[in-house]
Amino acid sequence: MIDEIINKAKKENKSVYIFAHKYPDGDAVTSSTALAEYFKIHGIDAKYVVSSQVRLFQNIVGEISTTSDVPSGNISLIVDTSTLSYAENDLFKSSATEDTYVIDHHQKDEHTPCIEDELNLPKENVIRDLGASSTCEILVSEFNRENVNPEIANRLTLGLLSDTAKLKFIKPHTLDNLAKLIEMGADYEKISSISNRKSRLKDDVALAKVLLRTKKVQIGDSFGLVLSISNDSAQNLLSRYGIRNPQKKIFKMEDIEGCCLACTVAENERNSYTFELRNSSTYGNLNVFALALHYKGGGHYGASGFTLTNDTLSLEDATSEVIHTAQDMYSKDSGFTDLPQESEANKTLAKIFSRTQRLSHNITPDILKEVSGLIENGADYKYYMHSFKTYTEFMLQNELLSKIPDFKLNDKFPSIRIKLSERDVSFLTKKYNASDEQILGCITAFSKINIKNASIYLPDGRGTTIDKNGNIRRVTAEALERKNGR
Repeated sequence: MIDEIINKAKKENKSVYIFAHKYPDGDAVTSSTALAEYFKIHGIDAKYVVSSQVRLFQNIVGEISTTSDVPSGNISLIVDTSTLSYAENDLFKSSATEDTYVIDHHQKDEHTPCIEDELNLPKENVIRDLGASSTCEILVSEFNRENVNPEIANRLTLGLLSDTAKLKFIKPHTLDNLAKLIEMGADYEKISSISNRKSRLKDDVALAKVLLRTKKVQIGDSFGLVLSISNDSAQNLLSRYGIRNPQKKIFKMEDIEGCCLACTVAENERNSYTFELRNSSTYGNLNVFALALHYKGGGHYGASGFTLTNDTLSLEDATSEVIHTAQDMYSKDSGFTDLPQESEANKTLAKIFSRTQRLSHNITPDILKEVSGLIENGADYKYYMHSFKTYTEFMLQNELLSKIPDFKLNDKFPSIRIKLSERDVSFLTKKYNASDEQILGCITAFSKINIKNASIYLPDGRGTTIDKNGNIRRVTAEALERKNGR
């Protein structure tokens, strides 16, 4: 299709305008800007059209200017957008039907028309590849390898890592296509470090305070985690901490032992509730794509979303309704998935993940191809790619992060010291049945935050510390006494 667009643009002297979805994520931004660069290499005027400012990955994709008007008579290419209502704007309507194209990887449901159906596009103008993990992965096959420079390869790699949650959710050819991008010149170490970039203390503390409102609900023989964020809270997160679209921070609620559903809903606009849904195939196997479709949304089997707009429905009622629907769906076709069995393929995969820190460091095309082969031989990639924590660990980390005072939040590389009182420990023990070891183990919460160092101390002087490189050290009461000269 890309070659067809290039030929048409050259023959008819047309520009190409590229469009994506609301609240653009990494896949939308990188695939759109990679396409624009690819077309420019072929001498075609091309632009990614956005109505609102996009700040995501500016160090890789550059600054993206907003556009309020698109001249008619040109070519429109809509990417990573499943339905018309999900589109960031409708300026692509300036193009004729025969000059409008779609490239997407989201699932299509017979009861919910996709954007190409709503626009009545010719079949040859559409690529909807459900076997791809991301739009960026589709473009690996669509682009002529000789015209892909390292800059474009880096963008596609970043989008692929972003949409697969750093390779947690892959499709059959994802790792092979990632290997091709490395062979095309992508700097995997650089891009992986960007996708694994440490967060600001300010962001994590703000989110921790909100995450303490997370509710645990029974869903079949599993449970779900649900977080509802009111309009006042959403606006406070934006004005005080600079956090936009807090429902997108759902990754903070993933990988909890025994949890089959993570659900965040934010009232970014009054009476408009934006839901993000994630499931776990290890615990429960709830199909959140079917749940999103029920509310005219979309996405993927394990990651989907939708928006409910209702002037008479409160945030609590909307959330309750969605959870009840999830409970009904779970009871029809679910149950715990068996944990992986011991096998040579699993042993080898575990060793590779340990050596490469779950495919984040020292990666070569050969390693990716080896992992792909292990998956074909039955290795349980999904299980070993996740790092599960207990619900207690999750909530304890939020409790301790919430104790950090505001004056520390604007430091670029802060030193954090959390000294717990007897009352603090009593509260955490009573509320979460937490042991001293579990409380001290919360120091790992700082491993993904930009800090100089951090420490947690119990009233008796025992503690744990972590430095900026993630090195953790235990502190005994005796050692602390010696240090203080007692």
